[in-house]
Amino acid sequence: MAHTFAYRRQEVVNQEPRIKDLKDRWPALFQHKETADIMDIFDQTEDIHLRRECVLRALIIFLGEDPDELIKEYLDSRTDDLQKEMEELTMGVFVIRKEGEGLQEPPADIGIIIEGVEVLNELPSVASACALLLGLLYALNIAYPKPLHFTFEVLQKIIMQLDQHKMSAKVQNLYGRLQSSE
Repeated sequence: MAHTFAYRRQEVVNQEPRIKDLKDRWPALFQHKETADIMDIFDQTEDIHLRRECVLRALIIFLGEDPDELIKEYLDSRTDDLQKEMEELTMGVFVIRKEGEGLQEPPADIGIIIEGVEVLNELPSVASACALLLGLLYALNIAYPKPLHFTFEVLQKIIMQLDQHKMSAKVQNLYGRLQSSE
């Protein structure tokens, strides 16, 4: 399996196929059921989802970036415009809420869009969607979006502890603050 993954990753890196082609070719990569076991840790209780989403939004704001660049919220009553808007998205997590329901109610749908293609949907939380998006960006060798560069750098280098020796000054500052608060 390690050889298969390495070969497929090399193919993705060298040939840079479109997301639609990858989705057609490897549908299991884009099915939440295939990755559900990995994400069980994120789904302990219903009320933790909102807390995690708030922490993600707060992190993005702390880093001087716009949370709306990552998490796009829509009302289910706007189905006409919804599909068109989603096709125009380069990358992000979408949350569809029923009209009239507050943040305490679970959304109608949560998913991921890359290059205007809905690659995952019916995800359990925004935190799960962000974690899966980070994994997809790595697996598909897609660069982090510039408006969210620091957010993804924090997720990669501080949360996932990958490539920690190369941090930007802003991320290094946050890392130092987190270390000193222990």
